[in-house]
Amino acid sequence: MHWALSDARAALEAGRGLREQRFHTPERKARMHTDLAHVWWMQQRPEQTAAALLVALRVSPAEVRERSAIRQVVTELGQRHRRTTGVRELVRAASVSA
Repeated sequence: MHWALSDARAALEAGRGLREQRFHTPERKARMHTDLAHVWWMQQRPEQTAAALLVALRVSPAEVRERSAIRQVVTELGQRHRRTTGVRELVRAASVSA
C-alpha cells in the first residue's frame, strides 16, 4: 500500500519483516516480490528491481507476464538498464520489446 502512495521508505520498512514463507500461494508470494520491485523502482534501484522481479518470475511467471504494471517496469528496465543483471532474462520472459 505504501508504494502505491509513493512512500517508498515506509514501504521498504513495512516489507522488511515479510517472508515468502508466510504466504500460502505462489501468486501471493510473487506479489510480495512484485510489490517490492515497485518500491525499488521508485527508489531508482534497477539492480534490486530486477532481482525482485526475477524471484517473482520463478515463483509465479504469470504475475510478471500478465500484469500490465509489471510489464511496464520490465519494459522500462529493458530500455534504460539493459546491461543490469537479469534484465535481459526478464524482457525475454515477459516478451516485451526493449
